[in-house]
Amino acid sequence: MLKSVTKKLKPFIEAKLNEEYVCIANDANLYCLDYIEERLKRCNIESDLEFIRPKDVSENTVSISAKIIEVGELLETSYPHLYNNVSKQLKVKMRSEVIVGDIFRNFGRELFREGVTWGRIISLFVFAAAISADCITQGRPELVKTVLSCVRLYVLDHLAVWIRSQGGWIDISEKFKCIEKRYSMAYFLRWFEYNRQWLVNAATGRMYSLLYAISECIGLINGG
Repeated sequence: MLKSVTKKLKPFIEAKLNEEYVCIANDANLYCLDYIEERLKRCNIESDLEFIRPKDVSENTVSISAKIIEVGELLETSYPHLYNNVSKQLKVKMRSEVIVGDIFRNFGRELFREGVTWGRIISLFVFAAAISADCITQGRPELVKTVLSCVRLYVLDHLAVWIRSQGGWIDISEKFKCIEKRYSMAYFLRWFEYNRQWLVNAATGRMYSLLYAISECIGLINGG
């Protein structure tokens, strides 16, 4: 009897979960868009792009977005060589949706190879903003929408389950609540070194290897 009821309920449970995952991915798209726009503003990069935003945004959403921007900016400040001139480092021009998509997917695969953390998810947004800046400065601002689409699909396919298991996006505010602007950069670096060992590895060359691997992949694509 119990098995029969469970079997009948399974489609409804799966539909509910899928709906939650889609919401998580849509929120990721919004948070990434906020970060991209903040980065473009900070770098004085202008574009005529217009994006559709939800009419009503909750206070939680605004708070989470602000925290992502705060942590992301600290990442950029701490490791400027990793999040600037990505196109130049990869020796590739952002000239098509295919290239942008391949770069993003390869970066995501390497970034989350050893597991998912909030720090890595924010790093994904920072990388997306770096790619977006390159697209605009190279005369292809329309590709920013491709970047956002890649973020949404990647989160939906690979990260939504983990994010839901953490209680949703709101967990970011809890995990990074000790990072406030009143703290010094030295404090942030000590905290992040303790909690996000992968960034220490990045400083010693892991991210360079990652970018090199992506560059090799793009080289094969361009040569094919």
